[in-house]
Amino acid sequence: PVYILKGFSQLVDCIFHTKWADFRGMLYVGRTISTLLDIGVVALIWFLVKAWEGERKIAVYACLFYTLFFFCIQNSNFFIEDTFVNFFLSLFFLRVMRYWQKPSYRGIIAASITMAVLLATKVTPVIYLPVLFVLPFVRLNDNKIQWTPSWSNSLKQFLISIIVLISA
Repeated sequence: PVYILKGFSQLVDCIFHTKWADFRGMLYVGRTISTLLDIGVVALIWFLVKAWEGERKIAVYACLFYTLFFFCIQNSNFFIEDTFVNFFLSLFFLRVMRYWQKPSYRGIIAASITMAVLLATKVTPVIYLPVLFVLPFVRLNDNKIQWTPSWSNSLKQFLISIIVLISA
């Protein structure tokens, strides 16, 4: 996150001829990035709840509750890595949900890349790594998690997820 902040500040300096690459300018750029990531989390919560429940009303309530929680408001006012973790973790679970709805190689690769970016941001989300490794072997049928009948295809997707995770 610090490299993203410095790079984005220098890019804004170069394009708009401002002085945002110093400490005071990076404070405002960091808060802007945190706020944009938190807005992205609200959108991801919308898609997650919409994919899980299918009802718009519940998705609106979920987004409303998230935006009113003081910890989320506090994190979006400061530039810390937790806003990045929150965004990429929400994106990871959306990828998992989409993979369960329609399993494909593209879905497992997208989930693996998202997990790699998440782990590059902070190491504590390593506890969600088993979700990625079990993902090719289970299916969601009628809101019940079941083991997949096709083990050869699942094993291929498992190996792809490990290769993508290591190489990303």
